[in-house]
Amino acid sequence: QLYNILKSPDNPRIYLHKMKEVNLETFEPSQDIILCYLKIGSVLFEMKEYENSFKYLRKARDLCQQNYSGEWRILSRCLERLALINIISGKYYDALSELNGALNLQSEKVRDGQTALTFSYIGKVYKYLFDYEKAEENYNQSLEILKLKYKDDNYLIGSQMIELADLFKLKGDLEKALEQCQAALKIFKINFDPADFRIAKCEQEIKEIEE
Repeated sequence: QLYNILKSPDNPRIYLHKMKEVNLETFEPSQDIILCYLKIGSVLFEMKEYENSFKYLRKARDLCQQNYSGEWRILSRCLERLALINIISGKYYDALSELNGALNLQSEKVRDGQTALTFSYIGKVYKYLFDYEKAEENYNQSLEILKLKYKDDNYLIGSQMIELADLFKLKGDLEKALEQCQAALKIFKINFDPADFRIAKCEQEIKEIEE
């Protein structure tokens, strides 16, 4: 019942209220209980309660590894969320460990939008570590998968192009940065209203690069 509540797209604070009514520790490990830990951890993450989020996500990861190692999608998602918290905390090497673990799970099964996102997160970590070559390599891997998986005008492709543009700016390659921003702007204009923040941000980036 709790898991069904957690699946509903409602106010995050309702999730937390329901969470307090149930002690998950009293249940035998099951896929539903692991998903409850994962969902609660994800909600806490969205509410920026990172310390508590980390506890629930770590519990979900440990239970999954101990009891359902074959549930690679659940485990991969746990690892990615834990990695995001480590990135926010500045624990970049811990984040790389989690992300590479998630990537290994995904690459053995499928290369889809989730795999592309994992490559993008890895690229972001390398960017923070000032290893721009590895960052670019992983960003390009992400973009390649997205282009194979989706139509050319999918907004996810545009979002990854913006990540690449930011990286090229850091590297001082303004020509490539401008190229990525212009390509992303075309995609965003197809997908969103003219007033959308992504379009405005992209136009501002182009203006700054051109100046």
